[in-house]
Amino acid sequence: MIEIRELSKSFGNREVLSGLTLDVGRGEIFGLIGPNGAGKTTTIRMLATLLAPTRGDASICGHSILRATREARSKLGYMPDLHGLYEGMTVEDYLRFFAAAYAVPDARLALVVEQILELVDLGPLRGARIGELSRGTQQRISLARVLVHDP
Repeated sequence: MIEIRELSKSFGNREVLSGLTLDVGRGEIFGLIGPNGAGKTTTIRMLATLLAPTRGDASICGHSILRATREARSKLGYMPDLHGLYEGMTVEDYLRFFAAAYAVPDARLALVVEQILELVDLGPLRGARIGELSRGTQQRISLARVLVHDP
């Protein structure tokens, strides 16, 4: 569940998002659409705790993006346009790295990585270097990273 209350963001004198209030309930699918510059990416970055709002607050599954940042972040999976892949790593090492970053318990890490590799059909490429793979495959790796902590 996502609750947004009077969320606003300014960059200097330029307000890019003004007083957004929105509720997305459990099981609902919601899309942000609008013209360039409407604040869609800014909103998502604030929800992902990558950008602090100028005013307002939001919560992810009851966790404030301002007061419970770590908990809110753990409930959300965010896949940006530019993936930020570590091209020298293998697919499996990359997923293990992010699973550890999201505090997936060591006892579950191998199973989680295996399940995600299977889910996104990357098992046969587990040992491949990310930089040697196609853009489409790299997008699947990014999706796997988003899912590795079970948001």
